[in-house]
Amino acid sequence: MDAHAPKDVAAELAFQATQAAQVEMRATPLDIIDRYRHCRRWRFYRKEYVFKLIHECKPKKILDFGCGSGDSSTELAALGYDVVGIDVSPDLIALAEQRARLDGVVDRAKFMAVDGTTATLPAAAYDLVLVQAVLHHVDLTESLRTLEHVLVPGGHVIIVEPVAYSRTLQWLRDRSPVEKDISPNERQLNHDDMRQIGRTFEIVEKRHFTIFQRVLRLIKVEGPLYDWPARFLALFDYLLLCIPGMGHFASTVVLLGRKPEKKS
Repeated sequence: MDAHAPKDVAAELAFQATQAAQVEMRATPLDIIDRYRHCRRWRFYRKEYVFKLIHECKPKKILDFGCGSGDSSTELAALGYDVVGIDVSPDLIALAEQRARLDGVVDRAKFMAVDGTTATLPAAAYDLVLVQAVLHHVDLTESLRTLEHVLVPGGHVIIVEPVAYSRTLQWLRDRSPVEKDISPNERQLNHDDMRQIGRTFEIVEKRHFTIFQRVLRLIKVEGPLYDWPARFLALFDYLLLCIPGMGHFASTVVLLGRKPEKKS
C-alpha cells in the first residue's frame, strides 16, 4: 500500500483532527516534569525509559518526529533541551504550540506542520530523533531514509512502536474488548521491520514493554482504583519480560539506534 496516496493522507488528517478536537489542553504539571527529569521507575514505565535514554545521549538538538500534540516535546523543552516537533496534522501542531505557550517553553520548543516522510528537512541537523508510535502507520523505508538524513553522524534515534511478533497473539488482541485508537493506515511492526531498522541504524539498546498492562484500558476510573492495578501490572510485566524470549509476546518495543560515523 502507498502510504502517501491522497485518500490515505486525507483519512489520516481527518482522524487526527477528530483526535485533536477531544484534547483539553492544560499546562504540564510540575510533578510530571520532575518524574521525567529523574526517571526513577524506568524499568517499569516505557516513557521514563525513553527519557532516561535521552538524558544519557545528552543531545544538543532534538527532532520529535511525529510529535502529535507535543506533550513529549514540551516536557523535553522544560528539561532544558532544544526541540523541533513535526507532524503531518495542522490540528495537532496547533495544540502543540498552545501547549508550549502554557508550559512557558516557546523559546525551546518549535513546531512545523509537515509530512516528515516527504518534506525536505535539513541534513545532519539533529543529535537525536525521537519517534513515538509513528512508523507503524507510514512508509517505513521512506521514514528510515528521512531519519538517517536528518541525524548527524554518530547521532541517535529512539524508536517506540507497537509490535506484533506472534500472529496468534495479534489475532487475540484484535478480538479483545480493550479499547483501541486506530488511525486509517495503522499496523504493528514485526520481525522483518526490526531487521530493516537494524540495517539503517546500529541498535544500541532494545527493550520490550507491555504484556498484561493493556488491560488497564478497561479501567475507566482514576485514583487508587487505577494506580494500584497499574503498579502491579507494571511490576508483573517487568518480571515476565526478564525471562528470555518473553519479548516475543510484548506489545511495545523501544529501540535506541545510532547512525554510523562517516567513513574516513
